[in-house]
Amino acid sequence: METIKVFHSGDKVSVDFSGQGTVLNSIGIRNYTVEIDGSDYIASVDVDRLQLIKPQNTTTCISNAEKQTCSSLTGPKKKRFIKIDENYIDKLVNKQANPNTARKTLFDTNLLHDFISTNNDHRRIHEIPPNELNDILCKFIVSACKLDGGEFENNTLRGIGSSVERYLRSHNYGHTLRESIVFSRYREVMTAKQKELKSLGKGNLPHRSDAITDEEIESLWKAKQLGSFSPQSILNTLWFYNTIHFGLRGSDEHKQMLWGDVELKLDSDGLTECLEFTERVSKTRQGYNSKNVRQITPKMWANSQNKDRCPVELFKLYKSLRPHNFSNPENPFYISCTTVPNPDVGSIWFKRQPVGIHKLENLMKNMSKAAGISKDRKLTNHSARKHLVQKLNDSDVPPSHIMQISGHKNVQSINNYSHINYNQHKKISSILSGAESNYQRPPPTSTVVSSSSLLSSQSTGNKNSS
Repeated sequence: METIKVFHSGDKVSVDFSGQGTVLNSIGIRNYTVEIDGSDYIASVDVDRLQLIKPQNTTTCISNAEKQTCSSLTGPKKKRFIKIDENYIDKLVNKQANPNTARKTLFDTNLLHDFISTNNDHRRIHEIPPNELNDILCKFIVSACKLDGGEFENNTLRGIGSSVERYLRSHNYGHTLRESIVFSRYREVMTAKQKELKSLGKGNLPHRSDAITDEEIESLWKAKQLGSFSPQSILNTLWFYNTIHFGLRGSDEHKQMLWGDVELKLDSDGLTECLEFTERVSKTRQGYNSKNVRQITPKMWANSQNKDRCPVELFKLYKSLRPHNFSNPENPFYISCTTVPNPDVGSIWFKRQPVGIHKLENLMKNMSKAAGISKDRKLTNHSARKHLVQKLNDSDVPPSHIMQISGHKNVQSINNYSHINYNQHKKISSILSGAESNYQRPPPTSTVVSSSSLLSSQSTGNKNSS
């Protein structure tokens, strides 16, 4: 009789003798969910790949099973409280902090600490009295510059101020840069410096990305960067469709996607298939406000006219090519490709490993480069999200409806993303020059237009002018 190893929630284990993690719970008798050390990744691992390092410690470990037990207040033997170690609260807060914000805060405050140390002052920012810190910040704003000696961009200085504000708040400083009267001089200097930078041509966002056009999207299809031609093209296309139909931001929100977040369903007509997305945490909805949820559930429908570019068909193909038992709800949505260029039928196209964040961040850059799109065009992952807003705006979809697809919280954000297109600009110029005195305003659009009907113009192979 085969002997099967048994692990318990909280056990410290090694995975394949290379990585380590903590057992959360069992899935059947041969699989366990394991939280990998040093990351937020939770993997489903076969029992034969696990080796026990340290049994569970009931005084310091909080397992999912314990949380479920303690959440119920009924029954004489149910616990009402869980035991935690001294560092658990700090770990909980730090784990939910935005990693990009944390990195920027550290970089900016280190820059200010370097400035302070030029006067042989090695105190940390939060150790400096408010009046003295106010003078230091004023001098820093005026004298700080880039490594090449050039002036900072307008928004760079504003971002540094926000980082210092977050740093002081995390150290319970007791005064805020934005409101405390002791820092009024700092605010005056910041405003004056920003006006000066604006007069020098700074603050015009020279590095912002461009919205990708329909013609450029068509180039990606022709170059086989989009489609079902290879494991990488499948990932590229899924990422692109998830961005424009679900309104996801470039990389972080894709990175945290799990397989169970996207569900294949039938439409209300009982015939048309669609993919429905359940949003987890996003930049505008971070979970602390239970009422702050999307007004509609993001969906994308099957494209019956062109199955080669149908998001539903691509999703089904991706599911069939994933490794066995690696399509559980808690598994990552995006997983790494094999290095085999054109695998035979039946070969594994993907591995039991999530796609790295750096690879996700550069998907659009790599695609546009491979497709030979002009280097003058600044295409990044954000270009796909800009395409979503710009295309709907060009089709006269009201901003309030665009928000329901893009996930924005206010109309101003939509206005920042979109702008008049070439034809609109030319039309305005003609009106102002008197060339079109009989121009009539088009009637306002009052109906909600689905994202699939407008954003899938590239899926039908037709080129619409932007």
